[in-house]
Amino acid sequence: MLHRPPQKSTRNQSYNRRPLADYPVVTLSDGSTYHVDEMGLIAGRRPLEPPPPAVDVLACMSWLEQRVSPRNTPSVCTYGVKHAASRWLGRYLTNGAMIVAADRAGFSQDTGRSGGYILNTVLGVSLPSYRRLPEVSGIECLATGQVMG
Repeated sequence: MLHRPPQKSTRNQSYNRRPLADYPVVTLSDGSTYHVDEMGLIAGRRPLEPPPPAVDVLACMSWLEQRVSPRNTPSVCTYGVKHAASRWLGRYLTNGAMIVAADRAGFSQDTGRSGGYILNTVLGVSLPSYRRLPEVSGIECLATGQVMG
Protein backbone atom coordinates (compact mmCIF):
# COMPACT_ATOMS: atom_id res chain seq x y z
CA MET A 1 0.00 0.00 0.00
CA LEU A 2 1.33 3.43 -0.92
CA HIS A 3 1.32 6.16 1.69
CA ARG A 4 0.95 9.71 0.56
CA PRO A 5 2.74 12.39 2.49
CA PRO A 6 0.34 14.65 4.34
CA GLN A 7 -0.68 17.64 2.29
CA LYS A 8 -0.23 21.09 3.70
CA SER A 9 -3.42 22.89 4.52
CA THR A 10 -4.35 25.62 2.06
CA ARG A 11 -6.93 27.12 4.41
CA ASN A 12 -5.08 30.37 5.06
CA GLN A 13 -3.95 30.68 1.47
CA SER A 14 -7.51 30.71 0.17
CA TYR A 15 -8.57 33.42 2.63
CA ASN A 16 -5.58 35.60 1.79
CA ARG A 17 -7.23 36.21 -1.58
CA ARG A 18 -10.45 37.44 0.05
CA PRO A 19 -10.95 41.20 -0.33
CA LEU A 20 -10.53 43.19 2.87
CA ALA A 21 -14.00 44.63 2.26
CA ASP A 22 -15.40 41.19 3.22
CA TYR A 23 -14.19 41.67 6.81
CA PRO A 24 -16.08 43.63 9.49
CA VAL A 25 -14.64 46.96 10.63
CA VAL A 26 -14.50 48.16 14.24
CA THR A 27 -13.77 51.64 15.56
CA LEU A 28 -11.70 51.93 18.74
CA SER A 29 -12.03 54.63 21.39
CA ASP A 30 -9.20 56.67 19.83
CA GLY A 31 -11.08 56.75 16.51
CA SER A 32 -8.78 54.28 14.73
CA THR A 33 -10.45 51.60 12.62
CA TYR A 34 -9.44 48.00 12.02
CA HIS A 35 -10.76 45.13 9.97
CA VAL A 36 -11.33 41.96 12.03
CA ASP A 37 -10.97 38.26 11.25
CA GLU A 38 -11.55 35.24 13.54
CA MET A 39 -8.22 35.78 15.33
CA GLY A 40 -8.74 39.47 16.04
CA LEU A 41 -7.60 42.79 14.66
CA ILE A 42 -6.02 42.67 11.23
CA ALA A 43 -2.86 44.64 11.84
CA GLY A 44 0.71 43.95 10.86
CA ARG A 45 1.68 41.14 8.57
CA ARG A 46 -0.01 37.82 9.24
CA PRO A 47 -2.12 35.36 7.30
CA LEU A 48 -5.80 36.23 7.27
CA GLU A 49 -8.37 33.89 8.76
CA PRO A 50 -12.06 33.88 7.79
CA PRO A 51 -14.28 36.71 9.07
CA PRO A 52 -15.97 35.97 12.41
CA PRO A 53 -19.23 34.03 11.88
CA ALA A 54 -22.32 36.19 12.44
CA VAL A 55 -23.82 33.59 14.80
CA ASP A 56 -20.72 33.89 17.03
CA VAL A 57 -20.90 37.70 16.98
CA LEU A 58 -24.55 37.53 18.06
CA ALA A 59 -23.72 35.02 20.83
CA CYS A 60 -20.96 37.32 22.12
CA MET A 61 -23.30 40.32 22.01
CA SER A 62 -25.85 38.38 24.02
CA TRP A 63 -23.24 37.48 26.65
CA LEU A 64 -21.96 41.07 26.88
CA GLU A 65 -25.44 42.56 27.22
CA GLN A 66 -26.63 40.00 29.79
CA ARG A 67 -23.52 39.44 31.89
CA VAL A 68 -21.42 42.64 32.21
CA SER A 69 -21.81 46.38 32.48
CA PRO A 70 -20.06 48.78 30.11
CA ARG A 71 -17.45 51.25 31.31
CA ASN A 72 -15.80 54.14 29.46
CA THR A 73 -12.24 53.14 30.34
CA PRO A 74 -11.06 49.89 28.70
CA SER A 75 -9.92 47.44 31.39
CA VAL A 76 -10.32 43.77 30.36
CA CYS A 77 -8.67 41.99 27.42
CA THR A 78 -10.96 40.48 24.79
CA TYR A 79 -9.01 37.22 24.85
CA GLY A 80 -10.02 36.56 28.46
CA VAL A 81 -13.55 37.82 27.89
CA LYS A 82 -14.09 35.48 24.94
CA HIS A 83 -13.00 32.54 27.14
CA ALA A 84 -15.52 33.53 29.82
CA ALA A 85 -18.29 33.84 27.21
CA SER A 86 -17.29 30.47 25.72
CA ARG A 87 -17.60 28.82 29.16
CA TRP A 88 -21.00 30.37 29.76
CA LEU A 89 -22.34 29.42 26.32
CA GLY A 90 -20.73 25.98 26.32
CA ARG A 91 -19.07 26.37 22.92
CA TYR A 92 -15.97 27.87 21.37
CA LEU A 93 -16.06 31.52 20.35
CA THR A 94 -13.40 33.42 18.45
CA ASN A 95 -11.54 36.50 19.64
CA GLY A 96 -12.63 38.32 16.49
CA ALA A 97 -16.29 37.60 17.23
CA MET A 98 -15.91 39.17 20.69
CA ILE A 99 -14.20 42.27 19.25
CA VAL A 100 -16.93 42.80 16.65
CA ALA A 101 -19.69 42.10 19.21
CA ALA A 102 -18.24 44.63 21.66
CA ASP A 103 -18.09 47.22 18.88
CA ARG A 104 -21.69 46.57 17.81
CA ALA A 105 -22.90 46.60 21.44
CA GLY A 106 -21.25 49.96 22.07
CA PHE A 107 -18.46 48.91 24.45
CA SER A 108 -15.35 51.10 24.34
CA GLN A 109 -12.19 49.37 23.10
CA ASP A 110 -8.52 50.18 22.78
CA THR A 111 -5.46 48.25 21.62
CA GLY A 112 -3.79 48.65 24.98
CA ARG A 113 -0.47 49.42 23.27
CA SER A 114 0.86 51.18 20.23
CA GLY A 115 2.20 49.60 17.07
CA GLY A 116 3.43 46.06 16.65
CA TYR A 117 1.53 42.84 16.16
CA ILE A 118 -1.94 43.45 17.64
CA LEU A 119 -4.76 40.90 17.80
CA ASN A 120 -6.68 41.71 20.98
CA THR A 121 -8.39 44.78 22.27
CA VAL A 122 -9.01 45.92 25.82
CA LEU A 123 -12.75 46.29 26.52
CA GLY A 124 -14.52 48.90 28.60
CA VAL A 125 -16.12 46.45 31.02
CA SER A 126 -16.89 47.19 34.67
CA LEU A 127 -14.39 45.11 36.66
CA PRO A 128 -16.82 44.46 39.56
CA SER A 129 -19.47 43.16 37.15
CA TYR A 130 -16.85 41.01 35.39
CA ARG A 131 -15.16 39.62 38.50
CA ARG A 132 -18.43 38.40 40.06
CA LEU A 133 -19.15 36.01 37.18
CA PRO A 134 -18.52 32.30 37.89
CA GLU A 135 -17.39 31.74 34.29
CA VAL A 136 -14.48 34.17 34.86
CA SER A 137 -12.88 32.15 37.67
CA GLY A 138 -9.27 31.26 36.83
CA ILE A 139 -9.14 33.30 33.63
CA GLU A 140 -6.22 35.67 33.36
CA CYS A 141 -7.19 39.28 32.84
CA LEU A 142 -4.45 40.12 30.35
CA ALA A 143 -4.99 43.86 30.57
CA THR A 144 -3.92 43.90 34.23
CA GLY A 145 -2.07 40.57 34.55
CA GLN A 146 -4.45 39.45 37.31
CA VAL A 147 -6.05 36.01 37.52
CA MET A 148 -9.74 36.19 38.34
CA GLY A 149 -11.27 34.09 41.11
